[in-house]
Amino acid sequence: MMNILIRQVIDIQNQIKNHNRDLEVENLNALLECNNQIKMDLLENIKDDFILEQVEKIPNFKLEDFKIGFDFIGFFVSIFSGRFDSYNDKKYDFEKAKEALNEINNKYASLEQMLKY
Repeated sequence: MMNILIRQVIDIQNQIKNHNRDLEVENLNALLECNNQIKMDLLENIKDDFILEQVEKIPNFKLEDFKIGFDFIGFFVSIFSGRFDSYNDKKYDFEKAKEALNEINNKYASLEQMLKY
């Protein structure tokens, strides 16, 4: 079981590295959901109290945490120009999301080392 948990930790680190450059709403949401699932798996399967404390320190971000206020003019311009998808992406602060993903990634990197030893 421990090998599976280590593999999950490595996988999410790789996903964050791969998507952090060109972050979009869909892959941000997938990464956040994956983070929450892996964290839940770790909490259910790890018995070491120190490692559990480290797992609990991994943030549980949601897509809504990176939402920006509504831009009325941008919304109408995007509808009339046929570029609603680009407007939808602008509703999120991707720089803030990248910082959060880097924080999550760093926590998983530390956790990976603890799980291996």
